[in-house]
Amino acid sequence: VVAEELAYGCPAIASLIMLPVFLNRLVLRYLEEPMRTTFRERMLAGPVVTSFAASERVAGSDLLGVEAAARRDGQTYRLNGRKEYSSNLRHAEFVIVVLRTGDPESRSTEALSWFLVPTDTPGVTVGERWKTLGLRAMDLSPLELHDAVIEDNLRLGAEGRGLAMMIGSLSQSRTGIAAMAVGIARSARAEVL
Repeated sequence: VVAEELAYGCPAIASLIMLPVFLNRLVLRYLEEPMRTTFRERMLAGPVVTSFAASERVAGSDLLGVEAAARRDGQTYRLNGRKEYSSNLRHAEFVIVVLRTGDPESRSTEALSWFLVPTDTPGVTVGERWKTLGLRAMDLSPLELHDAVIEDNLRLGAEGRGLAMMIGSLSQSRTGIAAMAVGIARSARAEVL
């Protein structure tokens, strides 16, 4: 109901508000203890904006074509690559990044993993905001990773389960997207009546 009413007023603002709520639920679902408790405490202290970075220029929405990679180095991962269209990235404290952890040449469904990356991590750069035709209140920006190092406890879910997690999370998000579509349709109808 909230998503529908917000989208009635402005779809971009609805996305700006609702997307971090959805993404933070994913973090709490997949982040393991004790980091889950740390993240929950951070949320209780004040609003936490989380972004999501999966799309790449060459791969587009073909997740099996993702080239950005995370390489394990002991108890850490070294992250490299570029993501193109990340929502709310300039406002985000964290970004969930979908990266290749399997063979770079493999199109295996078990080649991808998710990572919760603090946006202030050295080697993490937010690129120039994309100019959009609509949804102008929503920030869409590229994300660049240059030897960014994060602890392995910031991996979300099991290594290699990224594609399965994506499919499951997209199914959960469809209700919110449908509610926003109803709000947009109601607003369009009100304009023409």
